[in-house]
Amino acid sequence: MIYLQEKLSAGLAAETMADFVRQRQRWAEGTLQSLGLKQGPLRSPNLNLGQRIAYLEGVVHWLNTLPRILLLLMPLSYGLLHTLPVLMSWQDARDQLLPLWGTLLLGVGWLNRSSRGALISELTSWVLAVPLSITVLQQGWRLLWRRSSSGFRITPKHQRRDRGSCSAALVLPLLGLTVISLINLQGLLTPSAPLDPQAVSGRPIGLLWASVNLISLLIALRACWDPPASDPAPWLQLNCPAWLSDTSGSTRPCTITAISESGVELMLPGSELQDLKGQELSWCPQVPAMPISLVQRRDHHVALRWPMATNDPRKQALIRWLYGRPGCWPDRQAQGEWKALLVLLSRIVRPAAAPGPLQRSLMRQQLS
Repeated sequence: MIYLQEKLSAGLAAETMADFVRQRQRWAEGTLQSLGLKQGPLRSPNLNLGQRIAYLEGVVHWLNTLPRILLLLMPLSYGLLHTLPVLMSWQDARDQLLPLWGTLLLGVGWLNRSSRGALISELTSWVLAVPLSITVLQQGWRLLWRRSSSGFRITPKHQRRDRGSCSAALVLPLLGLTVISLINLQGLLTPSAPLDPQAVSGRPIGLLWASVNLISLLIALRACWDPPASDPAPWLQLNCPAWLSDTSGSTRPCTITAISESGVELMLPGSELQDLKGQELSWCPQVPAMPISLVQRRDHHVALRWPMATNDPRKQALIRWLYGRPGCWPDRQAQGEWKALLVLLSRIVRPAAAPGPLQRSLMRQQLS
């Protein structure tokens, strides 16, 4: 067996947070169903103990949502009930928890070759906590009573959204938890009853825990907002030389800065912003020269569209080149942990601007 470190295929991910959550719920439901199958990790006669444990790891992964709900609710006892759920002083946290957190922050990115971080990769778990916990409990009840599961729900892809929206089913539980967390935080900052010495020593832990939960809930609420997407095709950032040609056969160079199934963005050298009507764009032997139509121009950049039907052979060649050529997908490099976290925190109070025709996507490609 030989390991090839190269991405050989691409697929469309869920495009809204509600679709993402429904997809994960379907995955969790299907994985938990394996526990009741004769070929599953518990009942299959052809698996040894080590293989059963390895297969069960995929099942236990979905059960982690239940402790996350507990971690969200436990700090409420500090401010609302004035009771310590964990007997730990600030000095204990400094000596035991801080080294653990520091090791996670420094070690996860190194172990994954910077493909993911310790904090950022967990943020969607706060959105998933309530709906996935409900799915896990429902599926456990079905397995216990041998009830059939719901039908297969396909995750919709390539959808156009003219307006931004959010799912009430996702937002309402998070809003409820946020309000309770605010009340709890107020109780921690201004306690209405005298605290015993043990409760006083545990207050800093409660404040830190409640603050982290509150920030995580606010980020989760922000993530539930799906911005408008008038163009559902993914745009890919690229730096590729190309040539514009007209009916007379003359050509001029340009540079592709972004490209998609629906259009392309070009940078033209100098002041050559002439009329592009009737011209074609070519950049490689694998894709025939493509007709273009102007959408917008700004300085030396132009946004163009492909005026062709999806079943056009040239369009099909373009799609194969976009997603299937060797070496087009670079190795993912996650941003630094703290830099990415600061960007996320800023998005809570300052949403990102809606993408325009000349704004490049964050999806990066490379030429082999």
